[in-house]
Amino acid sequence: IALKARNCYRKRIKDLNGNYHAIYAKTVKEMDEKVRAFRLEIQEVLAAEARMRKKPIRPSKNNPLFDTYAQEWLDLYCGPLAYGTQIDYRTVCKNHVIPPLSGMCIQEIRPKDINWAMVQVCGKSESVYDKTYMMLKQIFLSAIADGIITSNPCPPARKGGIPPKPKQALTKEQISTLLCAIEGTNTH
Repeated sequence: IALKARNCYRKRIKDLNGNYHAIYAKTVKEMDEKVRAFRLEIQEVLAAEARMRKKPIRPSKNNPLFDTYAQEWLDLYCGPLAYGTQIDYRTVCKNHVIPPLSGMCIQEIRPKDINWAMVQVCGKSESVYDKTYMMLKQIFLSAIADGIITSNPCPPARKGGIPPKPKQALTKEQISTLLCAIEGTNTH
């Protein structure tokens, strides 16, 4: 957002506690650098908190590792979906859902861990961001149904990701060219 009174740009970013922080910059490039630095700082805080956990919980039948449980969930729930959707979900799960929580037991995952996973995909497309959150939420709902955990650690959903660029409609000439090209064919 450009502020004319100050001749600068401002962007408000939510931190892990849900508080907004205003970031100011004179140029767009400087703004991008400051936003990137702020998000990196959040990642470092979360990584430090993860390292400071005193006693790691050992995986067991009643408390599996997240990556094992997520893979089982994916194999079980992706079966009835269309092939393209299965490929899409498996890719999102492999690249964005499992890596940030890999090695953690289901019962030790907290909302801050979920926020950290979502920070990892905030620079991706809005679609990838939404699918990542949806899959995390569904995996933990399944864990609740299986009696592994009692509550879902996923915090309320937030908007995130890069919105898609608007698509330009066909011009009248392009429409007439298209209609001429498909004339006489069996199109549905």
